[in-house]
Amino acid sequence: MVINKIMELISNINVYTSCFFIINTLYLCFKNDLVYRNSFILLTLSSIMAHKTYNKTIILIDKLFVLNIVFQGGIRYVQFYDRSMIHSSFVLLNFLITIYLYCYGYIQSKFSFDKDKTTAHFFHAILHACSSLGHLSIIYLLD
Repeated sequence: MVINKIMELISNINVYTSCFFIINTLYLCFKNDLVYRNSFILLTLSSIMAHKTYNKTIILIDKLFVLNIVFQGGIRYVQFYDRSMIHSSFVLLNFLITIYLYCYGYIQSKFSFDKDKTTAHFFHAILHACSSLGHLSIIYLLD
């Protein structure tokens, strides 16, 4: 398959898709929310390092930063969801896709948890994209 050949050329596409979170960080530069912005800076750095090194300690730290982003985004979503039903619906859609790919994938050893590393990296890249897009919609809702 063509995508497998492309993926083999890239050591780990998730090092690059972790950079999607830079867009969230930059967008937050125009908002007055230092905690959310700093959370994305930390997530970006930890995600790049985790996908580059596979160090167990860094992976654990990255998971903690992921949980922090989910928490930070969730708080802001609950506060501001009523500002735009379109953006709020987009947030929910991306959240549900992310949860499905991650949780169902974990239980069934599919998607990001597939035994084939190329497939796992591909679906993890989709997780990065969906979560970044969902958080961009949350950021849009902020003052």
